[in-house]
Amino acid sequence: MKTPHSSTRSPQVLYVFFHGPWGFAVHETTQVITALTPVCPGHQYRWGDGHGLQGMPAGNYALADEGAIAGQPNWISQVPEQTQITNMPPRFALPRALDDPRVHCSVTLPFTSLLGYPCVPRSIPHQNDDYDNLLSGRHFSLLNQTTAGDDVSLGLAQVLPYVINDFSRLRLVSDTGFQWLPLPTDSGAVKLHIYAQTTGASSEDHFSTMASLFNLDLHLDGIDVTQNGQVHADPSACFATGQPPITADDLKSLEERNAPPSARPHSRTLKFPIACGGTIVINYDPQAMLAPPDQTAASAPAPMPGMGNM
Repeated sequence: MKTPHSSTRSPQVLYVFFHGPWGFAVHETTQVITALTPVCPGHQYRWGDGHGLQGMPAGNYALADEGAIAGQPNWISQVPEQTQITNMPPRFALPRALDDPRVHCSVTLPFTSLLGYPCVPRSIPHQNDDYDNLLSGRHFSLLNQTTAGDDVSLGLAQVLPYVINDFSRLRLVSDTGFQWLPLPTDSGAVKLHIYAQTTGASSEDHFSTMASLFNLDLHLDGIDVTQNGQVHADPSACFATGQPPITADDLKSLEERNAPPSARPHSRTLKFPIACGGTIVINYDPQAMLAPPDQTAASAPAPMPGMGNM
């Protein structure tokens, strides 16, 4: 367990980075986001700030003090609109780690912007098709789609920004007794990285495994449009200027982070394993989910802020 180090300057911003296949259930009424990642063979589950990572045991994680941070739903970003669902099938309830063996962990945080990066563009599907260049499946029609002049992308990772109200109260805890305490920095920003990835090549469709947690039949099968199953991205093109720094190191996969320095790529040619990533944002309203099917569409909320150009 970490203990906070003394510092003359308390950080003002918290960035939470989610790497790998994660689903983000957004409940606007309660102003809560719950992130879920599945149990996948070969996955490592690790988290931490600074240069050290710890194992992240199974469990349900949340803030010990909800007032320690505040969300930034209008945080400016250059990230394009990302893949989301605003009209879930009825009779759906969020699964919980420990209660559902398919779930490794859940992380519940205050409502804020969801910034998908790196982003893989999705093409305009042919009329009446149930697939595009990246995604397919029985629930493909529930996804927001690329149209002329309105691009939609798939985020392979997510960044959630927060303002720190009280650094001394900032702590994430699980229902199994595990916790994360932040390390102060001189940059003005605390960066918590949460990884759910393999450290080597994988041909498994972990996006599909993640989507199944939400009772969705969706598949990430667009590896052929990437370079050797990877996406090359320029991190400097991601975020608007004037924000606390997000660097190339922040956007590396677990495989790249574990690589020796001689094997690490140039900061402008980061490689992301698409088969071990892919995120989806789900506008989750428990009342709508439990309503009869003919009422669900009428109660579906509008797209969330922070998930497109602003």
